[in-house]
Amino acid sequence: YTFRFNRRTSTHRGKLFYRLLQNAVRVGPTTFDQMKKNVRGTRLHKHYI
Repeated sequence: YTFRFNRRTSTHRGKLFYRLLQNAVRVGPTTFDQMKKNVRGTRLHKHYI
């Protein structure tokens, strides 16, 4: 999903908020464990240059 919306030149600025709410209802709730599993861990590789 690519979000492209120019809020400065838009004549209907409420549409941005409406689309965000619409997407939030469609996706549903997310648990902390679901968000945590998509985060990259710290790098343990050492670069010898």
